[in-house]
Amino acid sequence: MGTKIDCPLLDFGIVEYPMVMASFVSKSGRTVGGAFMVDTASRHNVMNEAILGILQDNCLRYDGKMTLTSFSGEGIQGKEVHLDFCVGGCQFSERFYAAQGLSFDSVFGEHVVLGILGIEFLVKYGLALDFENRSLHSSSIIEEKMELSEYSFVFPQEYGFSKYGLPVVGMVKNGKEYVCLVDSGSNLNTTTKYVLGNGDITNRHTGLKSSLTSVAGTKMTDLMNVDFDLLSIGNKIGEIKVKNYSAEFQVMGNSKYILEGASNIPPVSAIIGAGFLLEHKWVVDFASGVVYSAKN
Repeated sequence: MGTKIDCPLLDFGIVEYPMVMASFVSKSGRTVGGAFMVDTASRHNVMNEAILGILQDNCLRYDGKMTLTSFSGEGIQGKEVHLDFCVGGCQFSERFYAAQGLSFDSVFGEHVVLGILGIEFLVKYGLALDFENRSLHSSSIIEEKMELSEYSFVFPQEYGFSKYGLPVVGMVKNGKEYVCLVDSGSNLNTTTKYVLGNGDITNRHTGLKSSLTSVAGTKMTDLMNVDFDLLSIGNKIGEIKVKNYSAEFQVMGNSKYILEGASNIPPVSAIIGAGFLLEHKWVVDFASGVVYSAKN
């Protein structure tokens, strides 16, 4: 927690996701540069399998395996890798999972991507993914000392992390409440036809299609304009206000929810993606445990 970092995000005119430059020393002794995507909906750090061949031998510790699961529940196997790397002038030594068969090229185009920095990294170092200042930096916010009247949107993360292990916000429409995942690893907002119809949420077809890419591959979806309301803390703790928004959503037709719920856990009904986070200058703060927007 003593490590302080302040690292600019790559130009959003070039990339659609929050990404930071990084480097590591290869087994040939050469310093290799690339970029990590910062993904608020990935619980773990993920490595691009394509770079395994240039890692130092002591990085390859195949003593752990896991299944990387997409929004639709499909998964692929990953194996454990340890990497020493540099981001923002700071040195880190972290665990990653190399996803077998996961092509980062299909997600990020021509950009050289080393992998994904997930929630385990963001929480460990108390970082804030800041779309207002376009940086990944150490948090300077203390929730209890926030002057709430100075912020247009504030949502605490205790519920999201206790139920899903992920940052979420609450959507409300016609007396119904919905859980929305804050996902910087998705460039667009996403929901389902069922959610829009069940909640009688106002939407208008753009006449366009959009490709939805995940670890499971790419699917085509309808692109809709959606009017929706998000819950926010008001000017004092215990006070709730509603913020009105209108944005484009990819709309999936083959799933009831983004993620199905359980007996005491509501389903995830929508994804709030990086484009929205950037437009509204949100900050996802993993030290203070709040998601908030730019000051009024």
